[in-house]
Amino acid sequence: MKFTVHRPKLLVFVLLAITLVGSSISVYASERPGSQFTVFPGAPTAPKLTSDQEEKAKELVNDSNVVTDINGGQEWRAVDFYLENVGGREVVGFRAEWEKPATSSGPWTTVICQGTRKTVGTMEFTNITRLVLHADTEKETVVSTSIAAPPGDQGGAVPAAPNSQHKVEIYDAKSGDRVYDGPILEVEVKCESGTEDD
Repeated sequence: MKFTVHRPKLLVFVLLAITLVGSSISVYASERPGSQFTVFPGAPTAPKLTSDQEEKAKELVNDSNVVTDINGGQEWRAVDFYLENVGGREVVGFRAEWEKPATSSGPWTTVICQGTRKTVGTMEFTNITRLVLHADTEKETVVSTSIAAPPGDQGGAVPAAPNSQHKVEIYDAKSGDRVYDGPILEVEVKCESGTEDD
């Protein structure tokens, strides 16, 4: 059987209109009562963070003294809590903030290689007024402590320029075995194949 389309532009326009109207109806139908956000069917939703998880994460960080060791013992506040998947497990992230700028060499602990490697470095930063921390509330450990706040914003913290004298240690996140101890400039080549961070 053979079909002939006499007005292909009109057909494209009609199909496009049907698609847009159908999408609008499905979005309208899926909107939650009382919500200011539209829910798209099949779209991933951010995991929910409970107040108990927030309190537990803050308590773990507070008990570790990691923030007061870095900021010189100042009072600090925890803000912007969120859940994140690190190395296949859910951890609580948040930002610690305080008033008086501090200078510290850490140690700075971050998770790299898609959560399979844990790095510990001691590069000096000045003018620090906030940190980003991740705490595993199930294992009751502080997973990472870093300067980096939201992407592109280090909160005014100024690092010394990295050179061959700045060292970093890298550990396997699961076994705890040290897999690297050397110059910070070579860290990017230490991920196992297939685990490189994007």
